[in-house]
Amino acid sequence: MFENKFVSLPSHLKTIEPMEVHRGARTMCNTETSKMIRRTDPVILYTAKPNISCTWGEKPAGLTSIQILQADSTDYLLGGSLTLRNGRIDKYLFEGGYAQASAAGATTDDFTFYYYNQDHLGNNREVVDASGTVQQVMNYYPFGMPYSDQAGTLNSDFQPYQYNGKELDKMHGLYTYDYGARQYDPVLVCWDRIDPLAEEYKGISPYVYCANNPVRFIDPDGKKIYIPKKSQSEVLHMINTYSKTQYKLDKNGFLCIDKEAELNEKGSAHYSERLDATILAKGKLTIEVGDKYTAKGIKNTKIYDVNNMGGGLTDKTDKKNVKTIVSANGHIAHDTMGNEVKKSAAEVLIHEIVGHAAPVLVGTETGNAVRNENIVRNELGLQEREDEKNHNE
Repeated sequence: MFENKFVSLPSHLKTIEPMEVHRGARTMCNTETSKMIRRTDPVILYTAKPNISCTWGEKPAGLTSIQILQADSTDYLLGGSLTLRNGRIDKYLFEGGYAQASAAGATTDDFTFYYYNQDHLGNNREVVDASGTVQQVMNYYPFGMPYSDQAGTLNSDFQPYQYNGKELDKMHGLYTYDYGARQYDPVLVCWDRIDPLAEEYKGISPYVYCANNPVRFIDPDGKKIYIPKKSQSEVLHMINTYSKTQYKLDKNGFLCIDKEAELNEKGSAHYSERLDATILAKGKLTIEVGDKYTAKGIKNTKIYDVNNMGGGLTDKTDKKNVKTIVSANGHIAHDTMGNEVKKSAAEVLIHEIVGHAAPVLVGTETGNAVRNENIVRNELGLQEREDEKNHNE
């Protein structure tokens, strides 16, 4: 509300429902090291009392205690899985849903469990309770804007984790999705700041979302194709030998496109496409070279001889953290005529990536793992493998 002393010259500005935000670093936990990375200042939103005025042209001072109507704080623990509101547990997020807390007493809480129904991009389309009753329905345009058609929406404010499973931040009416390192605006379809890895992807705008292909990709959130240090030179050489696009490793051991390298004209475009899709997709692929793989289960541990597993093995138990290991010895397979074919370790890696790892991480099921491999082998001019009908992804 403006108060004017002269024509078109306001002297005071009065806000009816003003807000002031003190945004500190979120309380996070590095889940890989279990080391707490914590600041004492959570995100605090102050709502001022009505009819506070300040002189036009002067920088307003912060709200005083008597001007504050209420204060709301939000804090995040355990890597963002545990949310606190005003110092009390609000909800705990787990794979596929969350537990909503409600106060049962001064120091105790009851929890109600809710579950997500998601599409192939991890968008939460429905929220159901433990009895299967639908509590929320959300539909989205390709770049994340919710449908305005109320016939396709139910209780849009029921819970905030929606597009890509990310939290919708309504602060200041901006309605952006919180991806951790950056905020994404589904109306402008761009990030609020540049990509920290912009130098690795010079052909893509640092503000563009998911290479402008949100129907296929989601933001990788820092999880890509990772190669441990001991296997980096071998694996990188294997990939670049048969891929049309050439790759390199960033300082953290993640695979990225080498924009300065010339294309490998003898390489496979399909192999490159599957690698690029895996880089941009949700989840993480770790690739190692070795003869043994140890699978750690809840109740027991099993050791596999990779040489007896076709020279390569892909563990898809955790579909967001896939692990591939190949033997440097390669493998003996059979071509379409039944003749033995000596496959190099690099060829085995092709099979594991395009046949097993990429379909899981990218979220597309393309059928048979050997047939997927044969697409690449055909482009490379290599003898195709004998079809194995039961060799599924």
